[in-house]
Amino acid sequence: MEHTSEELLAAFSKLPEDLQLAIWDLDIEGAIGDIGIGNHLQVDQMGILADHVALSIIGLEPVSDLAKNLIELGVSGEVINKIVGEVNQEIFLPIRDSMRQMEEAKASGEVRSEASKPADQNTVFEKKLGQLFRIPREEIDLDPYLEKPE
Repeated sequence: MEHTSEELLAAFSKLPEDLQLAIWDLDIEGAIGDIGIGNHLQVDQMGILADHVALSIIGLEPVSDLAKNLIELGVSGEVINKIVGEVNQEIFLPIRDSMRQMEEAKASGEVRSEASKPADQNTVFEKKLGQLFRIPREEIDLDPYLEKPE
C-alpha cells in the first residue's frame, strides 16, 4: 500500500515525543545500508527493506508482520529471519534503549535540552524517514534504438 507524505507525517506526528526524539537520534539509513550490504541485498531490495522498517517504526505496519512483509525481497526465509534479527538489534533495540534513557532522565529530573530537538519537524521527518521511502517511478516509453515509427 502506498502512503502519501501527508499520511506519513501525520503518523509520525502522532508518535509520542520520546519516540520521535529516539528516531531523530538514530542513523536509520546507515543501519539499513549496513544490513542490506551484509545480506547482499540489491539497492531496490534495500529500498523495500527501508520502506517496511520505516512503516513499522511509525506504526503504519505492525512490527510483528515485518518478516511476512519482507517476503517481497525475494530472498530465502533464512535470510529474512537474519535480516529481521539485525533490524531488531540495530534499529528497534536502540530506539527502545534511547526511549528508556529519556524516561530515566525525566524521572531523575533531567530535561533534554531544546537545542538537541530539531526545530522544524517536517524537515527532520523528510530527512530521517522520508528518504527511506521509494519514490514512485514514472513509466517512460523510450526507444533505445531511436527508431522512427512507420
